[in-house]
Amino acid sequence: MANIYYSYANNRQGVLRAVLSPVSSRCLLDTLSKRYAGLEFPTVNDSRRDFALMRLFEGEASEEYRPGFYLFDDDLGPVDEALKHLTSLGVDNRDAGHGKRKPIC
Repeated sequence: MANIYYSYANNRQGVLRAVLSPVSSRCLLDTLSKRYAGLEFPTVNDSRRDFALMRLFEGEASEEYRPGFYLFDDDLGPVDEALKHLTSLGVDNRDAGHGKRKPIC
């Protein structure tokens, strides 16, 4: 399960915001602008703004997405809205693609 962390300008350690299924994490990676930030949690953010990160674990890596941290380019608002949208749909995505639930991405 991938983790979403919010890091605030006054707290660079990050706060766990969500734990996502592999399909939900892939959806966010496919739809939101992001960049690979490496294997370690970034401790310095030169822009001094709040930001969101996703940690993708080894078992969820693919050819397209390697394990490590992905920094979302958007502020927290669009990331939070995407998480709320996934939650409102009741998406845990275990059934996505099997006719029981529609994939959202």
